[in-house]
Amino acid sequence: PMLSDLRESGCLAGDSLVYLADGSLAPIASLIGKENVQVWALNPETCKLECATVSAAFCTGVKQVFRLKTALGREIKATANHPFYGVNGWQRLDSLQMGDYIALPRVLPTHN
Repeated sequence: PMLSDLRESGCLAGDSLVYLADGSLAPIASLIGKENVQVWALNPETCKLECATVSAAFCTGVKQVFRLKTALGREIKATANHPFYGVNGWQRLDSLQMGDYIALPRVLPTHN
């Protein structure tokens, strides 16, 4: 994809925590400028968490963010166009309705 495509694909707030493959947590802002960072990510084909590589994290500027809070009390801040995976596939945050289901990890795997 082109850089302009990535900028329009949705953003997470810089203080959003990311699970690194080594089991630690890091704010996504701390990944800016780093390449090939290993994180846990959802594989939509298997619906399982797998180790994945973030090729590059970058700042796209200041944007309006919204807080998504789940019934389990988990929260994340993201732009309206950030996609979340649910029973109907990927959906933008601004198209989710109260009561929609999204994928959330129960337990994170350990790095082997």
